[in-house]
Amino acid sequence: MKKKTRIIKIILVIIWMTGIFMFSHQKADDSTKTSNTFIKSTIGTVFNIKDQNKLNQFIKPVRKSAHFFLYLVLGILVIICFDDVNKRTILLSIGICILYSISDEIHQIFIEGRSAEVLDIFIDTAGSSLGIMICKLKAAKK
Repeated sequence: MKKKTRIIKIILVIIWMTGIFMFSHQKADDSTKTSNTFIKSTIGTVFNIKDQNKLNQFIKPVRKSAHFFLYLVLGILVIICFDDVNKRTILLSIGICILYSISDEIHQIFIEGRSAEVLDIFIDTAGSSLGIMICKLKAAKK
């Protein structure tokens, strides 16, 4: 049963990485439309903002928050693939997330209108590190 569980956890990591890849594979215009739709349907609705110029101020914070959240979940999914949360598995998990973030930014260089941003790698690393630390704290309570 343990081997099946580990395989399922690894598959979840691959599925999540594929989702990140698909977001990164969107052309710049399509990515902007996705962000705008999300902003209109959430922030625009909650705060009753109809003016697109006012909504545009939320684009960058929402996009950077998305990076943080996606990698926070990735960090959690990667660390739970290991039987034990210790210094070695924490560093390995962070390393995997950083390498994936770097590869994701490089991937975006080849997508129309997109670019690689070092800031995004730092945001991704912060998100994945927080996710991993949450798991470490939870494991410490056991």
